[in-house]
Amino acid sequence: MTSIDQLIRDISNIDQDDLLSAWQWRFSQKMTIVMISNIGDLFLKDERGAIFWLIADGGNLNEIASSYDQFQLMLSNE
Repeated sequence: MTSIDQLIRDISNIDQDDLLSAWQWRFSQKMTIVMISNIGDLFLKDERGAIFWLIADGGNLNEIASSYDQFQLMLSNE
């Protein structure tokens, strides 16, 4: 069975502002990075705490959870 840790990158040493600046045109509010997949998709948290999935190859941005706790629950069910 695959662990989520095998599918994501370590974000502890990334410059979030620099990375998000390339996508700023896509956001209407401040976002912070919660997780980055190995294929480059970003999982972002907005100012309300909702979680969004930014699909890097097409720039699609979709809300996938209303809170970080709900997002973690989704991951634990996979």
